[in-house]
Amino acid sequence: MLPLRLIPDGSLPTVDVIVCGGARGGVYVNAANGVYVAASNSCGRLRITDPSPNWVMEYMPTSRVMPDMLLLPTGAVIILNGAANGTAG
Repeated sequence: MLPLRLIPDGSLPTVDVIVCGGARGGVYVNAANGVYVAASNSCGRLRITDPSPNWVMEYMPTSRVMPDMLLLPTGAVIILNGAANGTAG
């Protein structure tokens, strides 16, 4: 979840959630057999306070499974770590 910003008129702030990277469906079976499939490079953003929320998709330069995301003081998000292939869990 991205930071909430107070709105001077007292109305409710918008709430945005970002989900980046991860494993595709079925990769756990492959990993159990020693085959490590490429992770996802997608980042989905959802404004959950919209009446009809829709995912907005963006893409990272590289695929990542189990990435770490850090919110910088500027409001930018940096994505670190993770692996290019495999699965979590």
